[in-house]
Amino acid sequence: MQTLKSQINPNSKEFQDNKRAYMELMARYREGMSMSMQGGGSVAVEKHKKRHKLLARERIDQLIDKNTPFLELSPMAAYDTYIHWKLSAKTDELVLREPMEPEQGRAVLTMDLNGTPDELDLKFSRLFSYGNRLLGTGIPFEVLTLTGNGIETWIIHEKWQLNKCTDALLCTPFAKEGSLRDRTPVLR
Repeated sequence: MQTLKSQINPNSKEFQDNKRAYMELMARYREGMSMSMQGGGSVAVEKHKKRHKLLARERIDQLIDKNTPFLELSPMAAYDTYIHWKLSAKTDELVLREPMEPEQGRAVLTMDLNGTPDELDLKFSRLFSYGNRLLGTGIPFEVLTLTGNGIETWIIHEKWQLNKCTDALLCTPFAKEGSLRDRTPVLR
C-alpha cells in the first residue's frame, strides 16, 4: 500500500498564520460556549433573576423527568447575533424571542456591517436565514445595521423586502469601527 506524504510545513508562515487564526476562533468558540452555558453571562443571568424568571436550562430541567437524556442542539446558534430562543410558558415550545421590546410582535435583527470577508459572509448568511425563518412564521421584523453611513433600518414584511435590504447592504460602505451595541443603549 502506498503511503501518502504530507506537503504541509508546520514552520511556514502560512501554517503559522492559519494556526494563529484557528486558535483565535477556538478561543471565541470557547468563550461563546461558556457564555451560553452560563445563560448569556452574568448580566443576563442577573436580569432574569431580578425578574424572578428561570434560565432556559432551569426551565428545561423542570419540564423533563429526572434522569431523562437531553441533547441540546446548537447551543450557540444565535451567539453574537442578538437573537435568542425562549421556552414559551403557554405552549412549552421553543420560540424565537426578540431581545428588544417588539412593536406589535415585530422582531429586531441587528448586524454590524464590518469584519473580514468570512465574518461578513456569516453575518449575511445569518441575516438571510433568520429573516426567512421569521417570515416563514409570519413575524415581520426590523433590520438594524451599523454601516459606514451610520445606523440604517429596514422594515421587513415580505421576502422581496429582505432581498432588497440584503442587496442594498451589500452595496453600502462598511462601518470602519464600533458596533451597534456601543451606539445603541437598548442593546447594552
